[in-house]
Amino acid sequence: MTTIDLGLCENILKDFYNISYNSSLYLLIFEIIEEGMKINKIEYEVYHILDENNISLLNLTLCQNERIEISNYININDRIDKYNSSNGYYNDLCYPTTSNYGTDIYLKDRRKEFIDNNLTLCEENCDLINYDYIYKKAKCSCEIKINLPLLSLIGEIKFDKEKLKKNFVDINNIANIKFLKCYKIVFKKENIILNYGFYIMNFIIVLFLICLFLFYCKYYYSFFDKVKQFVSRLSKKKQSI
Repeated sequence: MTTIDLGLCENILKDFYNISYNSSLYLLIFEIIEEGMKINKIEYEVYHILDENNISLLNLTLCQNERIEISNYININDRIDKYNSSNGYYNDLCYPTTSNYGTDIYLKDRRKEFIDNNLTLCEENCDLINYDYIYKKAKCSCEIKINLPLLSLIGEIKFDKEKLKKNFVDINNIANIKFLKCYKIVFKKENIILNYGFYIMNFIIVLFLICLFLFYCKYYYSFFDKVKQFVSRLSKKKQSI
């Protein structure tokens, strides 16, 4: 159920080994199943058939600067955002989302959920290109794997979750300053209507302005008169002493 498109790497190999563009290359693919993961781990080698009795293993080091496309079969019905670690859902501070309790989900918690629930549709060092809901296939752009591991170690190959974490964009948010760029979302009409904090804050601001107005118009001079009286009494008391 897995397909691999070598892309430009196919032409690089054919040019180096002087293989006709009309000739086919053959892939030896190992799919390693890891319990709990939605996709299999893929290992591969590329061969060219010389004749009925001879095949040649091609050196993928020639393609180390290229990327290939790997398509995995996987059945998902949810929105694709949750399965793409490079998507704004996991990397944009302003990306809106709602939990089952009607609250926003903090970016750090979204990323933790991605790793803990094994939501990745691609291997490490891969980026999700798209998902075909008709054929149920996730297409990933991946770095070339140069060497096939020893067959005795195939069963020990696991997904490296630390590498999966590196697919997230590094966000340094000091004192939540970067949240200021989300002001456009905050002031959208539909968001303001449902934001109880907006009404509470407005009430506090209006109350503050009323108090400030009353203080300036009515109590400001009265306050300073009392201060002057107090200072005057204090000075007289010192003189009498």
